[in-house]
Amino acid sequence: GKTTLVNILCGMLKVERGMLTINGTDVNDLDTNSYRTKIGYVTQEAQIFSDSIYNNVSFWKPLTDEVKDRVHAALKLAHADEFVQALPQGGNTEIGINGVNLSGGQRQRISIARELYREVDLLILDEATASVDASTEREIQAALAAVMQGRTTLVIAHRLSTVALADELVVLEGGRVVARGTHDDLYETSDT
Repeated sequence: GKTTLVNILCGMLKVERGMLTINGTDVNDLDTNSYRTKIGYVTQEAQIFSDSIYNNVSFWKPLTDEVKDRVHAALKLAHADEFVQALPQGGNTEIGINGVNLSGGQRQRISIARELYREVDLLILDEATASVDASTEREIQAALAAVMQGRTTLVIAHRLSTVALADELVVLEGGRVVARGTHDDLYETSDT
């Protein structure tokens, strides 16, 4: 259900007219390509290219001073700047096929930085910390706390700790909303 919901929100699955509106406009009336440029999507499995960190974040924009500054700002916001600066060639470091030269948490933060570089209106994080250890999860959560400030963010997670800072939680079960509220509200009414 969660993946289907995200695929609908991203415009990858079509829905019947009237099922989904964005700011009052039926999703079927939107220019799909234009709409998709406003959405950043970070999945559980970070998509990393066999190239430099700069190219992974900027999608191969010519490396002008402005692009470098934007890449560095995105890396900083994603809490990736420290480890990138420590690499032998910094942002020019080649990271190998699927980012083999990086840890899972580092790959995930590069993936988050890429979406931040794009300056999207809606950031979707689909189990963005599910495949990392507890220490790396804390680092990514610190990055996400900064990233989510002033930005509409949809976080999909099984771990309650991942969404503890959300303004509103929506609990889905069997494709239906079974609860919604703040973390504290849901914790108080929880059976566990």
